[in-house]
Amino acid sequence: NDGANTKYSPLDQINRDNFNDLEIAWRWESIDGKILDNNPRVQAGEFKVTPIVVDGFAYLTTAVNQIVAVNIRTGESAWEFDPQSYLSGRPANIGWQHRGVAYWADGDDKRILCATQDRKLIALDATTGKPIPTFGDNGVVDLVESLGQTIQERHMTHTSPPAICNNTVIVGSIIFDRPTLKQGLPGHVRGFDVKTGKFKWVFHVIPKKGEFGYDTWEDGSAEYTGAGNVWSMFAVDEKLDYVYLPTSTP
Repeated sequence: NDGANTKYSPLDQINRDNFNDLEIAWRWESIDGKILDNNPRVQAGEFKVTPIVVDGFAYLTTAVNQIVAVNIRTGESAWEFDPQSYLSGRPANIGWQHRGVAYWADGDDKRILCATQDRKLIALDATTGKPIPTFGDNGVVDLVESLGQTIQERHMTHTSPPAICNNTVIVGSIIFDRPTLKQGLPGHVRGFDVKTGKFKWVFHVIPKKGEFGYDTWEDGSAEYTGAGNVWSMFAVDEKLDYVYLPTSTP
């Protein structure tokens, strides 16, 4: 319902007394078939997206990370954007699936933000679906550059909506964390300026030397331990300027 992830909706038009009277107004078929027909090696996974609805349009992603605006009155697509994330190969862990996008607006400047399967942060005009030219490199920010270290890129991906707290976009990640290896991929959480895409800060979930909590990682284990990443949805408090991180296992 909100950035605080309260899971509560104040809407009351549909309730337990009239739910059985609902009728289907329209059906929308995912457009990922366009990709699957031309790319036999791409095998779409589960359709996990939670659409967000703003000003009469539902914004959502397909399993292969296409971004779509759907008119909620007619069920017709208003625009489609394909970042072609599938060209970089199968995403880490459970493959092709995506959970959705975030929305931000300041007056007439209305944006859809998406962290993609091929490690990009994209900002689109919510009305047209066109990339915002003043955000990053013509609408795209490389999410590997700000990690501060070299990684095996195919072992990291992004499938959840970024969080937005005031003018900061916060991004987590999914990493290939099933193998039991001593050296792990970083689970860093990062913040970017929502208007420019400029990198603002990094939070090391597993602390670096000199940071709070480093001494609790015995025998220097913080130097090589990875994961602890945030693959799920954040919660934000815009009054406090806080973001709350549901981390995974290091």
